[in-house]
Amino acid sequence: MFVFNFDATDTAEPVDLDDQLRSQFGPHRRIESMPIHTETINGEAALTVIRVTVSGRTRFQLYAVTEASWALVAIYGLYADALQELLKWRRYIAQGGTVAAWVLEHPEVTPERTGF
Repeated sequence: MFVFNFDATDTAEPVDLDDQLRSQFGPHRRIESMPIHTETINGEAALTVIRVTVSGRTRFQLYAVTEASWALVAIYGLYADALQELLKWRRYIAQGGTVAAWVLEHPEVTPERTGF
Protein backbone atom coordinates (compact mmCIF):
# COMPACT_ATOMS: atom_id res chain seq x y z
CA MET A 1 0.00 0.00 0.00
CA PHE A 2 1.38 3.41 -0.98
CA VAL A 3 0.05 6.25 1.15
CA PHE A 4 0.83 9.68 -0.22
CA ASN A 5 0.15 12.90 1.61
CA PHE A 6 -1.08 14.82 -1.44
CA ASP A 7 -1.80 17.83 0.76
CA ALA A 8 1.30 18.88 2.67
CA THR A 9 -0.55 20.70 5.47
CA ASP A 10 -0.25 19.24 8.97
CA THR A 11 -4.01 18.67 9.27
CA ALA A 12 -4.40 16.89 5.92
CA GLU A 13 -5.40 13.27 5.79
CA PRO A 14 -3.04 11.13 3.70
CA VAL A 15 -4.51 9.62 0.54
CA ASP A 16 -4.23 5.87 0.08
CA LEU A 17 -3.19 5.53 -3.55
CA ASP A 18 -4.51 1.97 -3.74
CA ASP A 19 -7.96 3.27 -2.75
CA GLN A 20 -7.71 5.89 -5.51
CA LEU A 21 -6.73 3.18 -8.00
CA ARG A 22 -9.64 0.96 -6.92
CA SER A 23 -11.96 3.89 -7.65
CA GLN A 24 -10.44 4.08 -11.18
CA PHE A 25 -10.57 0.38 -12.01
CA GLY A 26 -13.21 -1.10 -9.71
CA PRO A 27 -13.05 -2.80 -6.32
CA HIS A 28 -12.68 -6.39 -7.53
CA ARG A 29 -9.58 -6.01 -9.72
CA ARG A 30 -6.10 -6.97 -8.55
CA ILE A 31 -4.14 -3.71 -8.33
CA GLU A 32 -0.50 -3.22 -7.41
CA SER A 33 1.27 0.12 -7.28
CA MET A 34 4.84 1.22 -6.66
CA PRO A 35 6.39 4.69 -6.81
CA ILE A 36 9.28 4.58 -9.28
CA HIS A 37 10.53 8.18 -9.40
CA THR A 38 9.75 11.35 -7.45
CA GLU A 39 11.28 14.78 -7.74
CA THR A 40 10.45 18.29 -6.60
CA ILE A 41 10.44 21.05 -9.20
CA ASN A 42 11.45 24.56 -8.06
CA GLY A 43 9.93 23.88 -4.64
CA GLU A 44 6.54 24.35 -6.33
CA ALA A 45 5.43 20.84 -7.20
CA ALA A 46 6.40 17.23 -6.70
CA LEU A 47 6.17 14.92 -9.71
CA THR A 48 5.81 11.21 -9.05
CA VAL A 49 5.82 8.36 -11.56
CA ILE A 50 3.99 5.34 -10.20
CA ARG A 51 4.00 1.90 -11.80
CA VAL A 52 0.46 0.52 -11.69
CA THR A 53 -0.31 -3.10 -12.50
CA VAL A 54 -3.96 -4.02 -12.94
CA SER A 55 -4.85 -7.65 -13.61
CA GLY A 56 -1.34 -8.30 -14.94
CA ARG A 57 -1.13 -5.23 -17.22
CA THR A 58 1.35 -2.49 -16.33
CA ARG A 59 1.24 1.22 -17.00
CA PHE A 60 2.92 4.30 -15.56
CA GLN A 61 0.94 7.16 -14.08
CA LEU A 62 2.41 10.63 -13.51
CA TYR A 63 1.03 12.65 -10.62
CA ALA A 64 1.69 16.36 -10.04
CA VAL A 65 1.36 17.39 -6.40
CA THR A 66 1.39 20.80 -4.69
CA GLU A 67 0.49 21.93 -1.18
CA ALA A 68 -2.98 22.83 -2.41
CA SER A 69 -3.82 20.09 -4.92
CA TRP A 70 -2.80 16.96 -6.75
CA ALA A 71 -3.68 15.56 -10.14
CA LEU A 72 -3.14 12.51 -12.27
CA VAL A 73 -1.61 14.29 -15.27
CA ALA A 74 -0.48 11.51 -17.62
CA ILE A 75 -0.74 7.78 -18.22
CA TYR A 76 1.72 5.81 -20.37
CA GLY A 77 2.43 2.22 -21.22
CA LEU A 78 6.20 2.76 -21.14
CA TYR A 79 8.34 4.14 -18.33
CA ALA A 80 10.46 6.07 -20.85
CA ASP A 81 7.36 7.91 -22.08
CA ALA A 82 6.40 8.81 -18.51
CA LEU A 83 9.89 10.24 -17.92
CA GLN A 84 9.63 12.24 -21.14
CA GLU A 85 6.38 13.74 -19.84
CA LEU A 86 8.12 14.50 -16.56
CA LEU A 87 10.73 16.52 -18.49
CA LYS A 88 7.91 18.49 -20.14
CA TRP A 89 6.51 19.21 -16.69
CA ARG A 90 9.92 20.47 -15.53
CA ARG A 91 9.87 23.04 -18.34
CA TYR A 92 6.21 23.91 -17.73
CA ILE A 93 6.78 24.62 -14.00
CA ALA A 94 10.05 26.48 -14.70
CA GLN A 95 8.15 28.76 -17.11
CA GLY A 96 5.57 29.65 -14.44
CA GLY A 97 2.97 26.94 -15.03
CA THR A 98 0.96 25.53 -12.14
CA VAL A 99 -0.81 22.25 -11.49
CA ALA A 100 -4.12 24.05 -10.91
CA ALA A 101 -3.88 25.89 -14.26
CA TRP A 102 -2.95 22.69 -16.08
CA VAL A 103 -5.95 20.82 -14.64
CA LEU A 104 -8.28 23.60 -15.80
CA GLU A 105 -6.80 23.45 -19.31
CA HIS A 106 -6.88 19.62 -19.59
CA PRO A 107 -10.17 18.25 -18.22
CA GLU A 108 -10.01 15.41 -20.77
CA VAL A 109 -7.17 13.60 -19.00
CA THR A 110 -8.93 10.84 -17.13
CA PRO A 111 -8.19 7.14 -16.57
CA GLU A 112 -11.24 6.21 -18.65
CA ARG A 113 -9.77 7.93 -21.72
CA THR A 114 -6.70 5.68 -21.84
CA GLY A 115 -8.46 2.47 -22.82
CA PHE A 116 -6.53 0.47 -20.21
